[in-house]
Amino acid sequence: MEDKFYQKPWFKNTILISIPTIISCIGIFISFVNNNVLKAVFCTVSVFLMFCLIIAVLFYGNQESKASEIIYEMNQKNNQLNLILNELDRYKNTCSYSVGMFSSISEKWALNINSFANEVIQNGKAPKKCWDRYKIFDDICSYCRDMIITYTGIDDTSKISVGFIYYWEDENREKWIHMVAHSNPSSTRPRSCKNIEPLEKSSYHYANLIKDNLSDIEIAINNEEIQRIFNKVSIDTDLSKYTQYIAIPVYCTSNKMLGIFQVITKYNYIINTDRIKLRKFAEENIVPYSNLIVLADKINKGLYVNPNE
Repeated sequence: MEDKFYQKPWFKNTILISIPTIISCIGIFISFVNNNVLKAVFCTVSVFLMFCLIIAVLFYGNQESKASEIIYEMNQKNNQLNLILNELDRYKNTCSYSVGMFSSISEKWALNINSFANEVIQNGKAPKKCWDRYKIFDDICSYCRDMIITYTGIDDTSKISVGFIYYWEDENREKWIHMVAHSNPSSTRPRSCKNIEPLEKSSYHYANLIKDNLSDIEIAINNEEIQRIFNKVSIDTDLSKYTQYIAIPVYCTSNKMLGIFQVITKYNYIINTDRIKLRKFAEENIVPYSNLIVLADKINKGLYVNPNE
């Protein structure tokens, strides 16, 4: 809406400059006038003009205050829009990465299955290397880590790790767990990757989640929450370095738990500061990778099934 004439800058400047100028001129003129009546008239005019000046200053001051509030609100809305646009851009980049990754991994899996089929045709059986389940789990963990890096824009693989803890029962119904896959190279993997543990004797937090049959995503948004739920598994365990934690239970279609797919960040690496947004990110972007674990495990069982059993 167009401003009225008295709201325009030229009118405001004219009022605020001309009135003090006129009052000054009247003051000078009064000093040369000897007629008391005339002096009284000029003084009255000066007081009136001063009153008008005060009103003008208050009016235009209020207008500027309103304008400042409007500008502030517009800046706030602009900042919110920028945040939304940045979030959409991050989401787009993350989705683009995942789509490309799923396309790439499907091609690799197709080659593996083709190699398996050729081995069976030629030799009557196929070696485990044709479908190296744990190597495939490793790849899934690495892909998930890189997806998170794409989302955050913080390219520091030393501060984020993705792992899969496999859970099974042996023929004696003894329960075991083992972190069979991890996004880190073999030389920098945690101790839990090296040893198979009885579930009941494990002190790791993921063991507690398996014991409790975790059915939903667990999130620790900061170090304080992590320190409340994690256990010190050894004297030199430093829980203060961990920043955020996401645990996703992995179940097959028969509702049998396969293990825990987890993400850990450390040294102030933050995926998202908002709990709801972090959970949504996990549901929309990390769960599909945990589903790949289920698919890879099913393919493994299908390829190496023993028809005589």
